[in-house]
Amino acid sequence: MLNVREVNRFRVRYIIKMNAMMMSTIVFMDIYLSHGLPIKGFVFGMAFIFLGEFARSVYQWKTGTFIGTKNSNRLKEYEIKLIGEKRWKKQKKVGRVLLPLLAVVCFIAAFSIDFPTGYDNGGMSLVSYIGAFIGTNLAVGTHAYRFDR
Repeated sequence: MLNVREVNRFRVRYIIKMNAMMMSTIVFMDIYLSHGLPIKGFVFGMAFIFLGEFARSVYQWKTGTFIGTKNSNRLKEYEIKLIGEKRWKKQKKVGRVLLPLLAVVCFIAAFSIDFPTGYDNGGMSLVSYIGAFIGTNLAVGTHAYRFDR
């Protein structure tokens, strides 16, 4: 079992990784839309990302192997030991149900909603970046609090 210092170090790395992924997604979306590219293409891209995450989740479920860095795997093993394998598998099952549903919603939205072609207001506002940052940190912080209290 990991000690408290190792868990905190792994959590900080995880928070940094999640913030980097969220900010890069927001920056990519900002650049994509500011070039006048169709929003429909971005929504399709998000649907395929959700399907990819679903495929990764199913692969991990079927094979029992984790896909990730050594540190993230150690953190997952710590969480499994902490809450028990049965409860952890139940949480992962919820994710395996939600990911394809999100993909279907994205596909339906891309086909049925008439999105504007782009926007010309000079890019996304700072509020979008701050909101993504706060939302990501709240989600990761809540997850860590549930396990480490």
